[in-house]
Amino acid sequence: MEIYEEIFEKKLSQFGKGSKLKGEFFLKGTARISSEVEGVLRILDKGALIIDREGIFRGEIYCHNIEIFGEFHGIINSTGLAIMRPASNVSGEINARQLSVSAGAQVNIKGETILEEKVLLTAKKGSA
Repeated sequence: MEIYEEIFEKKLSQFGKGSKLKGEFFLKGTARISSEVEGVLRILDKGALIIDREGIFRGEIYCHNIEIFGEFHGIINSTGLAIMRPASNVSGEINARQLSVSAGAQVNIKGETILEEKVLLTAKKGSA
């Protein structure tokens, strides 16, 4: 029963393998994408976003930290750290407080490191 309560109390969203989703998503807590997602995704707290090796995201993301192992095409607005891991394929625009690109990552981006406040203001305007 303790394990169930521990899992139940944590905020975790999982987009599972083989799924195709399109739309606007508002999440809290850590989110993991192992499927194909298109649209706008907003993490409403300091939860992390992970795009797995099987994951493909096309669109716009507002989050704190993001770690990409799979594919991303679009715009990332991160108030924390954006990490591109080896074998990831990333294209588009990245606005993040910190940016880390691992050896072996395929990256074709326009990007800048920015103050957290700028990203938060942009995220709030979009959610109004």
